[in-house]
Amino acid sequence: MEEKIDKRLIRGRKQAPGLSFEERKTIEKFLKEKWSCSAIGKSLGRGKNTIVTEVRRASINGKYSAKIGQRLTEKRKREGYEKMVNHPNRKRFVKGGINVITLNKRIENLENQLEIIIDFLKENMRGS
Repeated sequence: MEEKIDKRLIRGRKQAPGLSFEERKTIEKFLKEKWSCSAIGKSLGRGKNTIVTEVRRASINGKYSAKIGQRLTEKRKREGYEKMVNHPNRKRFVKGGINVITLNKRIENLENQLEIIIDFLKENMRGS
């Protein structure tokens, strides 16, 4: 078994990225081979609780499915995003998935750049 260094320990307590579909397929394969959640976690460089939680969420009638796990994760992400976008305090800041404040800053920056270009062109047109 290849040992993986837990990068969270090196960088501090940063949240690890979610499980990939490949990792979910590996979990499914190892569970069929009767591996423990601890052994699967060590093999993937993940915590035991991550594997246990994933198996509980994506098991139907005691059988784990990587496809179901992936679908559920995508659904949770979508619902979380929709919840954020539709939150009453965020409506004035987020419109159609675009942060309005960031968009306004970008527009203002472009307007400033255009003014500089126009002034530069005017100066060069007078000189010729």
